[in-house]
This record gives sequence, C-alpha cells and structure tokens, in this order.
Amino acid sequence: MKVKLTPRGHRLIAASLMLLGLGAVLRDAPLAAAALIVWTHLLLVRRRVQGYTRGLPYIKASPDAVKGRLTAGRTHEETLSIDSPIQAPVKLRVPLTGATLEPDQLEEGMNQLRLKYTPSLSGVYTCKSLEARTGDRLGLVEGLGDAGLGMSFKVYPRVYPRALEALEFMAESGQAPEGAQTTHVRGRSLEYAESREYLPGDPLNSFDWKAMARMGKPFVKQFYVESGGGVEILFDPVAPDPVSLDELNAAFLELAVSLVRSEAPIRLSMVDGVAGLATGPYEVVEAALRITLEGRLEEFREYYMLLEPSRARLFDRVIDGLGAKKRVEESMGQMSGSLVVLSSLSRDQAALLSLVRDRAGGMSVAVVQPTRPWVWADDLQTGARILIDNRRKLRVFEKMGVRAFPNARAAASHRVR
Repeated sequence: MKVKLTPRGHRLIAASLMLLGLGAVLRDAPLAAAALIVWTHLLLVRRRVQGYTRGLPYIKASPDAVKGRLTAGRTHEETLSIDSPIQAPVKLRVPLTGATLEPDQLEEGMNQLRLKYTPSLSGVYTCKSLEARTGDRLGLVEGLGDAGLGMSFKVYPRVYPRALEALEFMAESGQAPEGAQTTHVRGRSLEYAESREYLPGDPLNSFDWKAMARMGKPFVKQFYVESGGGVEILFDPVAPDPVSLDELNAAFLELAVSLVRSEAPIRLSMVDGVAGLATGPYEVVEAALRITLEGRLEEFREYYMLLEPSRARLFDRVIDGLGAKKRVEESMGQMSGSLVVLSSLSRDQAALLSLVRDRAGGMSVAVVQPTRPWVWADDLQTGARILIDNRRKLRVFEKMGVRAFPNARAAASHRVR
C-alpha cells in the first residue's frame, strides 16, 4: 500500500509555502495561519485516505478468480460482482495488456462490472490482483493498493482455429494408404475427357458406372482442366513481429482451405523454398498445416482435445502423419491461371517485385496482405515508417495491374481466373 500527494496536492503545498514566506516577509500572521491551515487539512486528508487504502484488500469479488482459454485476437467477456467496503470511490485497473473493466470505478456497496480481455499474442497471462486507486474528493491525496481478484488466461495462437478447419477437411477427405492419396479435382472448370480402368487409390466419386456396367470391370472418368482454372499460392512466411506472423499463418491456412473447398486446381509454393511444394487438395492442406504448426503440434493437440474431444482419435491420426517427411518434386512446370501471393510485404520492395514477375509467368496475380505490423511497432516513428512503406508497395502492385486484398476470405471469393 502507498499513500502520496497528487500533482494537485503538490501545487497546493507550493502555494502554501509561498503564503508562509510572504507572511514572514510582511509579518502578516493571517497569511502564515492560512498556510498552517492548508498543511493541517492535508494531514487530515492523508490520514483519511490512508484508512481507505487499508480497506482495499477487503474488497470482495465474485467469482474470486477468473480463468479462461481463448484465441489471440478474440475477446473474453465476464460479468463480475464486486463488493466495496470503502466509503470513497475506488478506481480499478487490470494489469494485463488488452484488458478493461466497464465501469472501472467502484462505489461503496455492491457493483456490477464487465471484464473484457483481448490479448494480441499467444501465451499464458496471469495477475494476482487488480490495481486499485482511491483518494479524497478534491484529488489532493491518493492511495494505491491491490484488490483481491486473480486472473489466469491461456491464449492460443490465431492460427489454431484455422488449423482446426484444415484438420477437419483432412479428416473428412481421408488419405489412402501407402501414398495412394485421393485428389478431388473437379467442378465447373473441368471437362470430361475419357474413361480408363480403375487403379488403386482412384477416388470413388470418379467412377464411371455406365462404363463399369457395360464392360464388367471398374472404370473411372478423367477430365481436362480448362486453361486459367488453376490457382497457385505463393506464401512468404516473413513478418516483422510475432503478432503479424501469427496473423499471416492464420490467413495462409484460411486461404488454402477456402480454395481447396472451392474445388479449384491448386498448387502451393514457398518464397525462398522449393518451387512446387504440394499439389492436390489433401497434399496442399497437409503441407500448409506442417508449415504453420511446426514446433507446436503438442499444444495444438491440447487445443482440439478441448474443443473436439469426440474426434480426437481421428485428428490424432492426421497429426501423426504430419511428422513424416514428404517427398517434394523439385520442378513441377509452369501453372496457368492465378497466382495469389500471401505476404506481409516486409521484404525489400525490389526483391519482392522481381519474385512476383519471375513466378507469375502468364498468370494473373493477386496479393493478400492480412497483417498490420505498424500497429505492433515498438514506437510511433517505426510504425509510421512501416505503414508508409506498406502503402507504397501496394501502389506499385496496383500500377502493375495486381489486385490487392486485405484478407484471405476476400481473395478466395474474388480470385482472378
């Protein structure tokens, strides 16, 4: 506990000292008496506020502790009932970044407050008590102490809800044993070419039942992919801060799953990586999961065990398969259609533009920039520099005829054909 003068109290002390000095010079007793009255009043106020401060630990809250599990960027809300025995108003503050109380002031008796907590980064965040501040009605003296309400939050990365969607897709799609993986490439962009005999690993939904009835053995249909129907995701996994990197990974998984569910022919590649990392719906989602969950598989297991305990065994089989190293084809040829570049645009502008030109070929290009690194900069000057640089790069892309999108959902629904 701590009791001290406020800036207003310090100004009053300075004024009283001037009165005392003036009274001494002029030999004016009333002026000196006025200074002594001010000091006496401040001493009485300090004693009163000290009593208020001693009562801060006796503030009772229900519940007496707040615990929660949530995803970074999401808001945890909870109603608190707090009984204050103190006759003066008490201002409360939660010592966690992103946490607020509405209202943040207690009156004597029972109070209803709304706690809102929006963490920006994953981790474990705790506080043993609330910071409490009380004082006199004139604001001359204030007392600082703690109000007994502990908090503990387990915050998961933004990428985990998107990873759970990807996991559900993989669990629903299934994976054929011994590498014979199904590749569901179909839809309006495909045209029937011919039928051939069934081979182990061919998807069941491509069976040609008429040919099977006519020939007496299983046949499957094959299709031509129309020109321009494919989409290549070029992922640039570089960001200037951990929050932006988390946002970037979440957008990457969201884009991959959205495009796969739209049944577009798709390929995944990485900046500074192998030219062709994965093709086919299952393989693309699997590669995206492996990239974004690297080093965090066990924590992710904990996450889906809490949300989907009935499907945990099914998800475990998929997650166990992510640990195995997959063979990657070094060269997969030029793809026609659309190139979607997912990046925080934090790389050197010339290198980024050169990369897009080299990889685009004859494809139409879209850029997705889902992060706001200027918000998480260490200071205002750095944030302004990052924002200006980001906007300049987007203007250059616009001059090149490249469409820019603020999030993965917008890019998936308006992808260039």
